[in-house]
Amino acid sequence: MEALIEFVTDSTVCKRNAVLAYFGEKRKRVCGQCSGALCKKAYTEEIDLKPKVIQLLKSKPHSIQELKQKLYFEPQALHQLLKSLLDEEQIIMEQDYKYHWNYE
Repeated sequence: MEALIEFVTDSTVCKRNAVLAYFGEKRKRVCGQCSGALCKKAYTEEIDLKPKVIQLLKSKPHSIQELKQKLYFEPQALHQLLKSLLDEEQIIMEQDYKYHWNYE
């Protein structure tokens, strides 16, 4: 029970690695996909994310879930980028909650 409480309350560690460590397996790299602070940093700093999102939005409008499925990123990772593109007016969000490319 103590291990379960620590797992739920510790927001810093990679959740995948915490589960694996509980069963005796060690990993050196974080998964980059869970809610742990180390992983959030890993998936919000993706280098090629912006060009990939722009390319998809130029082809057709996408919701954040559609982008997530095509790029294999959590919505939190995309949220910051989409906010930046909205602020720069490169994209717009319509009532259908789909992001549309606004340039060219």
